Amino acid sequence: MMEQQEMTREEAVKAITSYGNDAYTARGLEPGAKYWAVAVGIDADGHTTTKPTAEAFTAQTAPESTNTFEIATTAITQTGASITVTPSNSDVYFLDVLSADIQSQVPTGTDYQKYLIDRYFGWGMLDMYLHEGPFTYEAKELNPGWEYQIAVFGCEQGFPTTPIKTETFKTLEGGDPQTFDVQFECTLSSVVASKFSTVPSADDVVYIFDLISEEDYQAFGENIEEGMKKVLESKIKDYMGTTGLHAEAVSMLAATGPVEFERNLQTGDQLRMWAVAIDQKGVPVAPFIISETYTVEENTAALAEVSIDSYAWYDGAELAQLDPINFAGFEEYAALLLKVSHNDKAAHWWTGCFMGDLSNPDEYSDRSIINNLVTYGIPEFKDAVDQLLAVYWDENTICGVAADAEGNYGPVIRQMVNLTKEGASPAGELIGGGLSNINLMDMRQAKFAHR
Repeated sequence: MMEQQEMTREEAVKAITSYGNDAYTARGLEPGAKYWAVAVGIDADGHTTTKPTAEAFTAQTAPESTNTFEIATTAITQTGASITVTPSNSDVYFLDVLSADIQSQVPTGTDYQKYLIDRYFGWGMLDMYLHEGPFTYEAKELNPGWEYQIAVFGCEQGFPTTPIKTETFKTLEGGDPQTFDVQFECTLSSVVASKFSTVPSADDVVYIFDLISEEDYQAFGENIEEGMKKVLESKIKDYMGTTGLHAEAVSMLAATGPVEFERNLQTGDQLRMWAVAIDQKGVPVAPFIISETYTVEENTAALAEVSIDSYAWYDGAELAQLDPINFAGFEEYAALLLKVSHNDKAAHWWTGCFMGDLSNPDEYSDRSIINNLVTYGIPEFKDAVDQLLAVYWDENTICGVAADAEGNYGPVIRQMVNLTKEGASPAGELIGGGLSNINLMDMRQAKFAHR
């Protein structure tokens, strides 16, 4: 879990910890297979404190269905289509629209229906693709001139219950890639994520875009086109590490219309933006379009500052007892109240709190603190003078930074606090003081990103 979710041990332990009565829904179990439900007491370090309790159960087998399907595709445009499925009965079924190239690339021996289910099951999104009775799906954001497959089959408990039925259709052709052009725009920073955007001359041409370092670009010499083709192929292969299939990687990378994206860069980095029109196979159908060279300048230190004037924390259980409407669900957590001020150089400021001790700048750089507050943070981080945060007990770090009118950042503040129940202020001070009307921000899921 630590490796898959990029969590620290402390974060992982807290993520798997339950308090009081709890429930867990297991999905994707093999029908008819035997499993064990296990529970064990653990401490704050994840070490067991009790003997495990276990109970065996057998997963039910998925029922078979006699459902059959009629598919009608109408209103086909460059970027969409209207797809109506009419089933023969009310059993649940799966419906998806995807690149027609995907099925032929599924590894030999892999059941295609299971592959389609697994695409969404792991992300907890399968229910979004399940329907009952007649249903019309308005497919949007398709790519011009691409061929798509409609896949329909009965599905219960994460398993197919009928054979699959597929049909294909092709969207209307797009514009001429030979006349396609892209305007590049960027805002560079060595402190927060640099912002990039592509503004194409036409919205009906499919393209892929990215950055390339100036060093790599110059290494191509006079063979720019061949070198950039290898860059494109490498980018698609990188995405195949996530998707597994070439067709899915191309579908993920393909874009139409303006696009905005961000990257973390360092002072002195030199790079170019690039874009190229492609076909459904990810093959270039026009020359690469490449920007001028961009250089990331050193951030100018600002005099803007933010300060934590005071802080106090309260026991969520006591707050929920006094005010069950605003604090229900936070009984097992702490509520941290911050009082914030700033100097006259600060045009904007951000403050928040993250789980764990983030005081070591070698492990948690100023850049990562700023990014988590400014780039990845929630809107309430910005320009707040009073903050009420729902956080985990024990070690947390209050963080803050301010920026001047030119967007330059001042010093980062980080203040480690050990939130104990013994040190909590009386809940009546918060409720009776009229401060409970401050918007309660749930920081429990604010996982710190080391970027």
